[in-house]
Amino acid sequence: MSSALFIALEREIPGFDPFVNGKVLADASDELDAVAATLKVKPLMQFFSQDAEETARFLEGEGVEMEDFEIPSETWFPAADGLKTVEALLDHFQQIPSSPPQAVEIVRELQEFQAVLNRAADDEVRWHLDVDF
Repeated sequence: MSSALFIALEREIPGFDPFVNGKVLADASDELDAVAATLKVKPLMQFFSQDAEETARFLEGEGVEMEDFEIPSETWFPAADGLKTVEALLDHFQQIPSSPPQAVEIVRELQEFQAVLNRAADDEVRWHLDVDF
């Protein structure tokens, strides 16, 4: 089963669909975080957060004993912070299209993230990264 990264918005933006296809970004998340470190921007996965109830359901489904695990609170980030990372990564992969092999798909998905985060910034809506397993 393949996972995908997606953007969760703190509140709905009327008439706007924040869907992004983050399957390639999920597959390349380790490489993206390494590139972010070299670019001296916050790694994309550091924007990850999830609703505590959703996290508990997932962990219980994985057989984790919940009394042994403290679930962190859901965290929201300013869209401008995410844009710094996404735009730095986008610039990097547009300048170096031969690395990695799926660079064209990475650029396409980063552009989708950029569009959603730009709209979120315009509407002053905070966000976090989430994972669909």
